[in-house]
Amino acid sequence: MNAVQLDDLELFGLTALTPLDGRYGQKVKDLRLFLSECGLIRFRVLVEVLEFLHFACTSEDINNLAHALMLKEALNRVLFPMMDEMIAAICKMAKDNAQIPMLSRTHGQPASPTTLGKEMTIFAFRLSRQRQLVSTVGILGKFAGAVGNYNVHFVAYPDVNWPKVADEFIKSLGLNFNPYVTQIEPHDYMAE
Repeated sequence: MNAVQLDDLELFGLTALTPLDGRYGQKVKDLRLFLSECGLIRFRVLVEVLEFLHFACTSEDINNLAHALMLKEALNRVLFPMMDEMIAAICKMAKDNAQIPMLSRTHGQPASPTTLGKEMTIFAFRLSRQRQLVSTVGILGKFAGAVGNYNVHFVAYPDVNWPKVADEFIKSLGLNFNPYVTQIEPHDYMAE
């Protein structure tokens, strides 16, 4: 996973994320390694690195794991560190401006006095809370065949405990196993 460096990825069709890559390219460039088409292909290869692995799989068995790995790596290597930097910067601003008075407002009207430091602390607390909530969401994966029942798996090898094999494989990728799925892993964790 470390063979390609973030700075090595030039902007072209496979590394582009969105039209943001033009005007805001410098702001999103660190996500290219993980969230671009190139990133998806890289994670698909990672999932399918053993020849026998694709046995009885659908494309969703591979894609849901690749998407989960893309999100996991983008969060852990780009977004969480960036959030931590922002929280630290806002906390420093709050401390440095703890005594700076300012007029607060309620319903758009002038109200009681406050301090710039206290108001900045609100933003630091809110961002810290969201960072903590997002970091506790388990990133899920499935590896159960066309309808989630391991049908082809059991027909070919009835004595294998396929749910256990799938669980172990998914956990080996650093993901959480979703044992109850249809053709797709429903991606509820992404909404969370």
